[in-house]
Amino acid sequence: MFTKSRTLTILGALFLGAIALLYAEMATIKLRWAVDPRTNSSYLAARYADNFPSFVKIHDILNKNIIAWAVYIAVVACTIILAYKLQAASKFRRSLASQAKLVGQISGTSQSFDSSSHPESTERNEKLSEKMNNRSIDDAIAFNTYEILTHLEKKIICEDLVYRI
Repeated sequence: MFTKSRTLTILGALFLGAIALLYAEMATIKLRWAVDPRTNSSYLAARYADNFPSFVKIHDILNKNIIAWAVYIAVVACTIILAYKLQAASKFRRSLASQAKLVGQISGTSQSFDSSSHPESTERNEKLSEKMNNRSIDDAIAFNTYEILTHLEKKIICEDLVYRI
């Protein structure tokens, strides 16, 4: 919904509409030379067309009411859509967090950096695979994703510590 091209298109259309309506009103005004009899000098004066009052009314109705309300409605609609999308994203993130918490409870919080270097890790992995056999495919995918991310996180932390030393 909120893309740069759509935003520019909508704002550009509203801007061009307002300018077109303003130009229509300004087109009814003509500049002409007039003479000031007191000083006997010339000056530019505005000469209004006969239909100028009707253009002013049209301008006031469209620019001061319709376009203003259209912009207000667009802002309210975009705010409602944004709030809905943020709520949906928050709900999705909470569900991911609860899945990660569930996976953390299944796998335990004490994980080693390299599971092959510890003899108890084989036993732990067997227990985990038994638990995961009773789970769905989604849980297994979430578990594997969690394991990979935890491993990468620990590797990054260790590399950062080695770099600092």
